[in-house]
Amino acid sequence: MPALTGIAAGHGEQQASVSQPEPDSTRRGFAAGCYVNQAHAPPYVRRCRAVPVAADSQLPSRLRMSDRTTRRKPLPTEPLDRSARAPLGCQPGGHRAILPPVRVHLHPGDIVGYQGSAFAVEGLLDYQLSGTGLRLARLFSAGEIRYLDLASSDLVDRLLLLTEIPVLDITTPPPATIYHGGESFLLKLSGAGHVAVTGSVPDRVPGRCALWRYRAAGDRWLQIEAWPDAIRMLEGATVHRSMIEIRPATP
Repeated sequence: MPALTGIAAGHGEQQASVSQPEPDSTRRGFAAGCYVNQAHAPPYVRRCRAVPVAADSQLPSRLRMSDRTTRRKPLPTEPLDRSARAPLGCQPGGHRAILPPVRVHLHPGDIVGYQGSAFAVEGLLDYQLSGTGLRLARLFSAGEIRYLDLASSDLVDRLLLLTEIPVLDITTPPPATIYHGGESFLLKLSGAGHVAVTGSVPDRVPGRCALWRYRAAGDRWLQIEAWPDAIRMLEGATVHRSMIEIRPATP
């Protein structure tokens, strides 16, 4: 460290100065002109310690600020056309485009493939319930009967697959909560209206019908139908649309 020299001042204070650093390259970058008033300095500050800084010429070329500045590429003066580089299925600005699934259209005679089984569409049930429309397709395969709820919205990616079950011991209209199969089903939809039948749907004829639809955990559903001559119940769960394969009827 350079030596400190004291200079007596007229008012009695002592001023310390640092001698000028030597001109060799190893001492470049020392802080110059560093003065400390030792009369008012705290005990732990009695010296002005300068930290050596390496000269820019001694640094590697990749770290030199002068070379880095000269090699910096100029910024573009015109805005970039991001829409030209947008990938397929994305919109400009980084937002992904919403591609809705194809709506399911079924007709009597079509084939619905599900879990390795081929179900034939026997008929369709169209429910018009106080402004709410539902459509069920009756599927048949080797003695097994299913009902597929055809979603009315293109944005729905799951379809409800139901199976007819024995009638539960409850009254109609049913309560808002039904405990069945170890789960609590909560009422989600209810109404009364007219039902139209297309094709062959045994045990169901066009006419009036009241319907209650319940939902439980795990996306399980329970449907209760009150027809003029009987009470019918369906139970099932939703499946992803990609698990359903539809083949149109062959002439």
